[in-house]
Order: sequence, then C-alpha cells, then structure tokens
Amino acid sequence: MCSITIAASREKLIELITLNEYRGTHSHSLTIFNERHEIESMHRGLGPLHHADIEPFTPSYFAIAHQQAPTTENNSETAIHPAQIGDNHFLWHNGIIKEKEIKRLQHKLECTSTWDTKLILRQMVDYGTPENIDGTFACVYAHWYGGPTIFRNEISPLFWSPEGISSTKFEGSEPVPPNKIFSLQYTPYYGFEF
Repeated sequence: MCSITIAASREKLIELITLNEYRGTHSHSLTIFNERHEIESMHRGLGPLHHADIEPFTPSYFAIAHQQAPTTENNSETAIHPAQIGDNHFLWHNGIIKEKEIKRLQHKLECTSTWDTKLILRQMVDYGTPENIDGTFACVYAHWYGGPTIFRNEISPLFWSPEGISSTKFEGSEPVPPNKIFSLQYTPYYGFEF
C-alpha cells in the first residue's frame, strides 16, 4: 500500500519517508507548497525517493511526498501520484478501489479512466466529496492555487501531529478523524492544523 507524508522541514520529511518506505518504492513524487499554500514545485519519478535528492526548503514552506507500492505494471510518469485534472486539481491517494466500484464510478462520472486515484479526483472535482466511494482511501486534494485538504475513510490510515502527517503512525501522532474533509493549514509557529 502507498504512503503519504507531509512535513515542513527536510529532516522531518526524511524521517517520515524512511518510516513509510516499507509501504512501497515503485515510484515517488515530491511537491513543495509555499507560505500561501500554493504549489511551488513538483517532481515525479520512478523508483524510490532518494534522501540525497531532497533539498532543504524555505522556512514556512511544506512538502508532500508520495511513495507508491508496486500495484501497477505501468512504468510511466503518467501513473505517478498525484493524479491531475487540468492544470489545477491534484490528488494523492493511499488505498484501493475494487474493480466493481471502478466500473460504477466510470459510469457515474462519465469517464474511462481505470486509475482509482484519478476517479477519486474526478469525483472531488465534480462533487467536492469522496462520499459513497466503496474502497479504502486516505487522500490529500489540492488546487494549484488553493491549500490542500485531507480526508480518509475509516479503513485507510493517516496520522497527524503539528510536526507532520504520515500513513504510518509516528511518535506523538494521532489518527486523522475519518469520514470528514479537513482544510490543512500550516504556520511555522503552530505547525500543522486542520
């Protein structure tokens, strides 16, 4: 199963990435958000996210890293998180939607994508909610010029503390409450809040 990690320093990000490496290293992405919670830069690649490739980022910035489990034979960057619709909508996903649900969502959303992450994103763009999706998911949804939101259902794990967010429990963290969408905020003084 994939992992999502969010941190506001290179050191914390590397700590959480290392904690989550067992979840998969088929591919990775690293997205940096600026102090206005806008996407500043994005990198996608096949294989693991090497710590040496993570440069320090500006104070008041934060990063989302995604490490993908080998759940696909697709070895192209088009299947690397985040899923993207247009220039403005992005979704990072940890979990899975079963084949029957994929077919239902394709019909409902009038699209042909078979990528479960893209289908969740399509529903978020069209309806603003992941409600009534049958599967397991913990997600981060963002606009290019709009702060990220986080949500999970009761099956897929996602933990948070003011220091960061992770698919794997870390010291001082607690579960993100399930079945609610939260606007993620970060300030250097208070850390992460929602």
